[in-house]
Amino acid sequence: MAHMRSATLLVLLLSAGCDGPPPAGPPSGPVPVTGNATAPETPMLRGFVVDDAGRPLSGVAVRALIPLGAGHRARTEGLLATTAPDGSFALDLVSAFDPRPEVTVVLFAGLDGYIPFRQSVRTFRRAVGLSVEIRLFLGGTVTGRVVDPAGAPVPGATVFVAGPDEAGFARIDGIPSTVTGEDGAFAIRAVPPGTVDIGIRAEEFAPVVGGPLTVEAGKTTAAGDIALRPGGAITGFVRTPQGEPVAGAVVRAFRRPEYRDFAFFGRRSVAEAGGRVATDAAGGFRIPGLPDGAYTVETEAPGYLTVNAGARDVRPGTAPLSFLLAADSWIELTVMDAATGAPIPRYDLFLSPATGEGYLRREEVTGGGLHRVPVNRGEECRLEISAEGYEVLVRQISFADAGPAPLRISLAPR
Repeated sequence: MAHMRSATLLVLLLSAGCDGPPPAGPPSGPVPVTGNATAPETPMLRGFVVDDAGRPLSGVAVRALIPLGAGHRARTEGLLATTAPDGSFALDLVSAFDPRPEVTVVLFAGLDGYIPFRQSVRTFRRAVGLSVEIRLFLGGTVTGRVVDPAGAPVPGATVFVAGPDEAGFARIDGIPSTVTGEDGAFAIRAVPPGTVDIGIRAEEFAPVVGGPLTVEAGKTTAAGDIALRPGGAITGFVRTPQGEPVAGAVVRAFRRPEYRDFAFFGRRSVAEAGGRVATDAAGGFRIPGLPDGAYTVETEAPGYLTVNAGARDVRPGTAPLSFLLAADSWIELTVMDAATGAPIPRYDLFLSPATGEGYLRREEVTGGGLHRVPVNRGEECRLEISAEGYEVLVRQISFADAGPAPLRISLAPR
């Protein structure tokens, strides 16, 4: 919706080099990017942050997020900056990801009271003279209190700005939200001006939406007390045909297919909201806070084949469900330091199709030692392993036989 647009990226220029310090103040027009092809590489994304009147904003947190699987070397090095008094900032992007020809990063900017900024930016390793101007807009504040049917406070409830009546959207950065305190009170800051609804979700309670509320920039709107009612729960287990638990499987309960992946909804669609959880170490799951009604329940896990992983017309409070997923093949993975031969205690694992986009599995592995990764027999995959202080390793893999396949990988220190 138009009033949910949180910020505007005004200028985006790309050149073959950028040397020297940033300009002394925010630009009044397009930012010239100077340099020459033979100058030393200066791995910076430079820019300014201003308010809606064009005045520089200091103390703004600016962050660049390199997507999973981009071969990034570090999660934080060079990816965080705070604007100077003139609103300027610089981010060191090149040292943070491996020398790929190009990569798309997600740029964030936030300052207390202002609507968060989020924008995808394509950057090239050799074209490092990237300059942006970010404009932030002042938002309003919505306050209130969440209570149960008896009027007692409900702590830990998530309160968020809801979408329009029929449109649902996932919970992502940039959507104003907060969590209630011990007294049930909340204050959502940086809410876009205009007419909004607010949604509330709390474990064991059915979700509700309050409003409409009129929000003005720089002002506070009181929503008063919002009462929740108890919700039901759907429970069950996910196992293999051999009776082994499948931990980390995603289980979804939804009433309409178009809402199966949405987390938050608008005023009319909130009644159709379901839930999504991951199975525990024993393969068990519990989806609480469901309004009464009939749900479709589905489960899936990367590397597992569906045997019996769906049920329809399931009502909260019924007997536990039992789903089956079969591990066709799996990797018994060990990741070691190439210099010492010792197991690496923490690394990131990305498993994706050899052709096309998307992920079969992505996870952070801790503890070192043997790690089991389910894969589908005969499927060509791209395996990427990255760890702090080590070169990234990428390998194409496929296994023709069912059952376990040992795989030992050594990472070279940087």
